[in-house]
Amino acid sequence: MEGALGDGPAQRALRLVTADPRQAGRLAVEARREARRAGDRDAESTAERALGLAARELNDSGTALRHLRRAVRVARVAGLAQRTAEARMSLALVLAEVGRPGQALRELDEAAPALDGLPAARLGMQRALTLDRLSRFAEAMDGYTGAIAAFRRAGDQLWQARALTNRGVLHAYRGSLRQAEADLFAAERLYDVLGQHLAVAQVRHNLGFVAAQAGDVPGALRWYDVADEYFARNGRPAIALMDRGELLLRARLLPEARDVAQAALEAARAGRTRLYEAQARLMLAEVAIGGGDRRTARRHASAAYRAFVRQGRPAWAALARYTALRAADETAPARRLRRA
Repeated sequence: MEGALGDGPAQRALRLVTADPRQAGRLAVEARREARRAGDRDAESTAERALGLAARELNDSGTALRHLRRAVRVARVAGLAQRTAEARMSLALVLAEVGRPGQALRELDEAAPALDGLPAARLGMQRALTLDRLSRFAEAMDGYTGAIAAFRRAGDQLWQARALTNRGVLHAYRGSLRQAEADLFAAERLYDVLGQHLAVAQVRHNLGFVAAQAGDVPGALRWYDVADEYFARNGRPAIALMDRGELLLRARLLPEARDVAQAALEAARAGRTRLYEAQARLMLAEVAIGGGDRRTARRHASAAYRAFVRQGRPAWAALARYTALRAADETAPARRLRRA
């Protein structure tokens, strides 16, 4: 019978994902074995979901997709509507990161009718994150704010922290740096209380991003270094490398920026996160422009532009088009640049 998540090994693995993804994966393997032996499809689907989300945190999107699709399939065949919907939510998260945000939204649409209450609020947060990646920023901001209110009412601190983190990053991208810091510090406190070590590192890295947006290069590097103490032991995600590379590029440390951007591209390829692969290429184009290598800049900017168009990300595509025009000819007509 399907019901609320209890305290079995599969559920414990799921809760452990953002605290210790390696341990979560080990626990989920054992939980899946026990569930299959007992014919417990509910626990089996939950264990597959935990395995998928743990793989995502370890920057392995290919493995994450395999487990999450199994989680959906097991729950659907067993007629577990809520578990199917929850697995679709997690699948949507990874689909957006591998560059399929449109497919991610379709998964969320499939999941929505089966959920109400707190699970529906969680789906709303996932939808906001996908809209964020599609450059639909106003809708994303509304979604995060509504989800945070719902999580506070329900006392769901973990999802409240996740939504605060996402809203904080969006505030930073939009230049609202004080609001970004407020959200991120609030998320850090919640994660710390909950013992979510990976999530704490991610938030601290995002605080470095906020400092970078404010032009505080030493402050940004301090936060990045604090976060990297965790990432160095557990794998550096592409997005963390890109943020550091962007900071180095702004400081005109071009060789260092190029090395970090290349590492970000390789990390994105290894993790099959095409979302970040395109962004890493755009950064390599900017580094190449700074170094006077227009051929390399055009190659990376054009590849990034094509990827952003495929992914349905118009703001990023426009930026890549603008970068490609700058790389093509330093005397490019102002009309074309303005249009881009």
